[in-house]
Amino acid sequence: MMKHKIIYIAAVSALVLFGCVKNTAYNSYKGTDVTGWNQDTSVVFDVDITDTVSAYNIILNVRHTSEYPYQNFWMFVRSCSPDGIVRDDTTACFLADNTGKWLGQSYFSVYEMPVMYMDKIRFPKKGVYHFEIYQGMRDSMLRGIRDIGITIEKSDSEDGKE
Repeated sequence: MMKHKIIYIAAVSALVLFGCVKNTAYNSYKGTDVTGWNQDTSVVFDVDITDTVSAYNIILNVRHTSEYPYQNFWMFVRSCSPDGIVRDDTTACFLADNTGKWLGQSYFSVYEMPVMYMDKIRFPKKGVYHFEIYQGMRDSMLRGIRDIGITIEKSDSEDGKE
């Protein structure tokens, strides 16, 4: 009886853990300096893309502590395609609500907030795409941001645009 219960719990756990996982093509995090994130320092990701048919979502992930002094967070994102086309964007996210309560997932003293950067895009060429992310706040040395991550996952919808 106990053996069947353990097998049942293991099967349900596997379904929960793996059944909800999207088809992730890339997922990585890079830490910032513990003393603060200098506005002249970028977090860099080089992503090898092999699928030019499927539509993808690009999500930026922000991990911060309660030391972060603001409600919102701005990022400058520079991306470069394999054929050298450079794109500069500015992306904002809210890390706290109007009452100061942190948004996103909480892991002990670290909070994580995903930010949709691009949705339903198709990569026009195979190869390495280069992403540089800078903090876009007015502080030359920004405290409280611990890690920046990038996740590239297949979109639920296939109406991708280039």
